[in-house]
Amino acid sequence: ILFVPLDGGNHMSIMFHIIIVIAIYVFSDALLQSDASSASPIQAKREVFQWAASLNRSTGVASSWEQSYVCISSPTSPKYHDTSSQLNLPSRHEVYKFANEIFSDYPRYLGKKSLTLGLCSVSNSTEKSPSFNLQSTIVGVDVLTFGPPRIQKNGLEIVCDVEVKAIGGNVICCVEIPILGGYLANTTNGRNGGVDLGCLRFTWVEMEPSEHNKTKPRNRRPNIIIVTEISGNYRPTLAGKKTPISWWRKQFYFSTQRVIHAYVMWRYHGFVVNEFEKKCLQAHV
Repeated sequence: ILFVPLDGGNHMSIMFHIIIVIAIYVFSDALLQSDASSASPIQAKREVFQWAASLNRSTGVASSWEQSYVCISSPTSPKYHDTSSQLNLPSRHEVYKFANEIFSDYPRYLGKKSLTLGLCSVSNSTEKSPSFNLQSTIVGVDVLTFGPPRIQKNGLEIVCDVEVKAIGGNVICCVEIPILGGYLANTTNGRNGGVDLGCLRFTWVEMEPSEHNKTKPRNRRPNIIIVTEISGNYRPTLAGKKTPISWWRKQFYFSTQRVIHAYVMWRYHGFVVNEFEKKCLQAHV
């Protein structure tokens, strides 16, 4: 979520920001290559990325959902291509620790120059309150403020995706990062009134290997499913503060912040997969 709105009547400012967004799209694919890990005995490959988003015009509440299907394989050992059960991979406790740390560190990921081209930075609010501010380096405002991450122990109940539950996934880790404010968060009757402003939710799902997948590699299930969501009562400023949300405001939000958020999550999912591949290599040695 990177788009920084200015005065609604300042069309030149809005056009300037749209041009910046287009520049990010043009140059990001080349920059993404620097995040990719080299060929290795163990590979973590994202096979599918899915996303969806919505905006309730009556309440102004926005939500989104992104999901990556990841398969772990060993290119040097074809017989291991179907399942990770025979690969020397990190233990479940190590995977939980990895997922917990990388999900909790998401606000700092938003400050990567390869992601924002230096348009945003991340700073801690105070030592006593370990929240994070995503700041625009151009306008000098807090784009979003995140609270300290919280670990959800009942992760299986949180993941609402029916497909994940139906195919027998085990939720290893679920982390929520609350949204506390910032320019992109409509805080009317929110922050000071104690009302939920929404959160970012990250879930790591591990799939159990099956005999069916071992004999039919083309139909194999993913070893890992990474799910991210915008959940709760998040109301984007771009959609306007008055409800019901007008049609043009909804389309404006859909064509800007919604698309950019999905793109950022696509990049972030890829970053997580690459980092997990490195973790697998360490366990494989």
